[in-house]
Amino acid sequence: MAKTNFKELKSLDVSEIKKQINEGYQKLFDLKMQNVGGQLKDTTLISKNRLQIARLKTLLVQKGEDPNFIVTYVGIKMAPVKKEIKVKKVKAVKEENSEVKKISKPKK
Repeated sequence: MAKTNFKELKSLDVSEIKKQINEGYQKLFDLKMQNVGGQLKDTTLISKNRLQIARLKTLLVQKGEDPNFIVTYVGIKMAPVKKEIKVKKVKAVKEENSEVKKISKPKK
């Protein structure tokens, strides 16, 4: 995946963008394996590659496509993981005049 500026990337079709994202993930996998093996000299390539993938996914969103499509890692198809959002519960006490007051932690 060659480094290009954002203006050049905007001219790409959706299928070309998805192809570049797929290639970017494969390169990211290779870079991580080289890093673990101690063969990678310039570790900033990992973050630069991740940034390029984020740019391409931003383009997909701007073009109205879903950025979470199935990506192929070294011949293995992997679907994106969708995380569930957990809602935090807040403790509240109801006073006599029916106003809700939040209970804060006692100061030490």
